[in-house]
Amino acid sequence: MEHESDGKFHFLDIAMERLEDGGLQKSIYRKPTWKGQYLHFNSFCPHSFKRGLVKTLYYRARRICSTEKLEEEFELLENILKRNGYPQRFINKYGRSEVKRVKQITVEKKPVYLQLDYKGENIAAMINRRLSTSLAIAYPAAKLVPVYRTTYSLVQSKIDRYPSHVTSNCVYKFTCICGSSYIGRTERRAYLRFSEHVPKSLRLKGTNALNSAITRHLLDTGHEVDVEKSFKIINKQNSSILLKFAEAISIKRLKPDLCVQKEAVISLSLPW
Repeated sequence: MEHESDGKFHFLDIAMERLEDGGLQKSIYRKPTWKGQYLHFNSFCPHSFKRGLVKTLYYRARRICSTEKLEEEFELLENILKRNGYPQRFINKYGRSEVKRVKQITVEKKPVYLQLDYKGENIAAMINRRLSTSLAIAYPAAKLVPVYRTTYSLVQSKIDRYPSHVTSNCVYKFTCICGSSYIGRTERRAYLRFSEHVPKSLRLKGTNALNSAITRHLLDTGHEVDVEKSFKIINKQNSSILLKFAEAISIKRLKPDLCVQKEAVISLSLPW
């Protein structure tokens, strides 16, 4: 076990010296057998090994040495590395220059809030990464805080881009030439449902009639109907429950005058 001698003591690779004021001064401890031999710069080894050696020696000096001893240790390392073939430029780049890379944050960064539409986790991560990089370059004192907003998918779902004759599980809207409207839903092919609403003379072969408000309106008024133009798909969902909600919300918002409350429609108490 090591004991203090002449005010000096070492533990592992740390040499400590007691000062007159009672404080301790730390430096690197090296054994008496140490000869200053390291991996030579001209040796047949990967460049990363040599770079790592320089970085490690200087990093150890910064972590262990007291401020008063640090410059003395740097000079010793520089002389030893030169004896092992390391160029001055290489030492400066990977040894001494490390001090300049330490960033001192003196003030707290100002948060910059940015509201964006949420389009999925992967897209959000990509946007965060790109915006943070750009903001760090243009405005280093700012910290990006993205705020993602979601929309009501039952209200603002985009109209399906597929032709109506192959679309199913949808909410549709009928608009007559007089302006009267109706909203319904179907889990079958939309074109079959549309045809069931129109009078027999305009109905597709093989479809049955519905006792619907649309049929009664067309028969009472004698108005003509163009299935392709009068019917429009306004929402599409993947499940029956969501489809019922979508229909109820659409009726609540658009207030079609031909709609009658149906048992299949979920009654909603909405704020709008």
